[in-house]
Amino acid sequence: MDTIEKDRLFFDFLDLAPRGKKPRTRGMTCIGDEGDPLPWVRGMLEAWGDYIDTVKFVPALLPMPRRNMEERIKMYR
Repeated sequence: MDTIEKDRLFFDFLDLAPRGKKPRTRGMTCIGDEGDPLPWVRGMLEAWGDYIDTVKFVPALLPMPRRNMEERIKMYR
């Protein structure tokens, strides 16, 4: 698959609202991390990372091992 085809949007006929460059001060998108598996988070960021500005961790993640949380934060950054 060539680069042009790979980067095409599925709904390329829709006009999407323009997004400012990061770091944004308007139109920010926040997601909540509820402890999904790291491979899922990695895939989600590959697909949607350009649209995400901030992440909130739910309190249920407080007992999560430090190493796992550090990996999550590293991916988000």
